[in-house]
Amino acid sequence: MRNLIRRLMWRWLSCLDAMGMQAAAMRMLSAWLRRAPADTGVAKELLLRENAALTGRAPLGIFHAATMDPERSRRGEAYVHRLHNVLVDTEFDAVFDGDKVYAYEISGRNLFNHPWVSGRSHPEAGVYGVVLPAPSLKLEVPIVLLGTDGAINYSHWLSRIVLKLAVLEKAGIPASFPLLINENLARYQHEFLSLLHIPEERLLRLPKGIAVQCREILVPISVRNHPQMRDAIAWLRTRLASHIAPPEEANERLFVSRRDSPVRVLLNEPEIESALADLGFKTVVLGELSVAEQIRCFSRAGVIVGAHGAGLSNLVFAPAHARVVEITNTRVRHMQDFRIIAAQTGMRYTEVVSAWYAEPRVDAPSQNPQHRDYFANVGDVVAAILEIAPELSG
Repeated sequence: MRNLIRRLMWRWLSCLDAMGMQAAAMRMLSAWLRRAPADTGVAKELLLRENAALTGRAPLGIFHAATMDPERSRRGEAYVHRLHNVLVDTEFDAVFDGDKVYAYEISGRNLFNHPWVSGRSHPEAGVYGVVLPAPSLKLEVPIVLLGTDGAINYSHWLSRIVLKLAVLEKAGIPASFPLLINENLARYQHEFLSLLHIPEERLLRLPKGIAVQCREILVPISVRNHPQMRDAIAWLRTRLASHIAPPEEANERLFVSRRDSPVRVLLNEPEIESALADLGFKTVVLGELSVAEQIRCFSRAGVIVGAHGAGLSNLVFAPAHARVVEITNTRVRHMQDFRIIAAQTGMRYTEVVSAWYAEPRVDAPSQNPQHRDYFANVGDVVAAILEIAPELSG
């Protein structure tokens, strides 16, 4: 019966396509794939026919989202995969290999948002129409795809890219292999690379948004929010042990300020800072500190309070006995990176979730709803701290 239904659906869609009604065919196909996501072969053929019917368009390739090594991925391994004769993009770190595209396990990015992806795609079925540009560069020597979005923010760099170095070392990849990385290195990237003794001459710095043809490339998966993240964090702490305070010295109370941030400003932060000062907290503005100072600062903290922001990724350097209070809001609460880091390292964690937003600013640097400025109830913050660290009530 299922095969009969598929044949009938195929004939009906083919008729619509033949009559030039591609839009209607694609709407029906989208509805069908939501019910039967395994039928990607039909999606591919119809999308190719639709592209052939449209004149004046760049060639469209149809790619299926895949994992590089499905068996190792299923077992929850952190692995490095060797690929040959593939096209790599420096926007999302996606790798195009035949009719497959590897993206999510490399960078965690949603491929549907990629600028090369056509609207004629079906993410629910893992099928993407992609207009591939001609390669801007061809590399004949083996390289490692470390990651090209490290300059987006500190958290992306630390949790999505730096931890890949642990995966590379565990896999025994020689330290001589060039590392593909973004061209415009941020200050914190330079500092991390220096602390980890990775020389500038090992870096293959490329601009964003180009296609690179690679004869041979080694691709470590991202261990951000991965079962092996704990081991990668332990590796990083070992490599940077000289900058991490002994756990017995970690008893400071730390309030992480975002007053230097252009977006998602905690508007009543001074009031919260004052209330926390009465509890013995010291305030730090991470943008004013070097990477080594940030590592030292978090490693000495027994209680950490801060609004949701990239700097909280430094929790990877905090001691296992630390208690963490994250101030967040209803628009970004689904981003659980810092909750996951705390869980991976054994820290107690709680959050204060606010729905108290300021009116949108016309002159705001970003109109993204997730960047809206907000307030947090001071009493709720103090109550959360005293619940997770009751010794502070005295």
